[in-house]
Amino acid sequence: MKRFIYFAMLVVLFASCNKNEVEQNPILEGNYKFVGTVVVVGGNINMETHEVSDFTKENVSVKPEQQEDGTYRLLLEEVNFSNMMPVNINMALPGVVIKNGKLSLGAAETVNPLIVTPMGEVADENYVVKNFSGSVNYKDNGVFNEISLDFVVAMKRMDKVTEYPTSYKGVYQEVK
Repeated sequence: MKRFIYFAMLVVLFASCNKNEVEQNPILEGNYKFVGTVVVVGGNINMETHEVSDFTKENVSVKPEQQEDGTYRLLLEEVNFSNMMPVNINMALPGVVIKNGKLSLGAAETVNPLIVTPMGEVADENYVVKNFSGSVNYKDNGVFNEISLDFVVAMKRMDKVTEYPTSYKGVYQEVK
């Protein structure tokens, strides 16, 4: 029994000595997602009065998927950024780095998100995500339980770029 305990301690020790700069979180493995709310500053547009207000979309899922290079791909499911968007989209943000509880795009300043369809992923040059930051929170027992994201979605339509400051806050949920 002592050998097993020593062996288990060695495994934990070696696993924690990863030379890669990307934080390794075993809780990020498995079948789970975060469910929360997206708030977009200025995303609600009243076509009659031309008044602009904040747009809120509840029950948006974010699924982090660890990639071979140690970064994460965040999949935002059934999201939109304005009442003027006619459909919800599935949008993937590649290259997300998680280190010391903080999320970033690493050295990149912007990323072109991928629009995910049943037929595959499409890079849409009309969408750019910039000013990306975020954080993960842990419960007292070290379990990863909450995610917060802040970013700007710049959408180009008819040669006009509109920027939507966006925030997301979600809580951990196992997928059964």
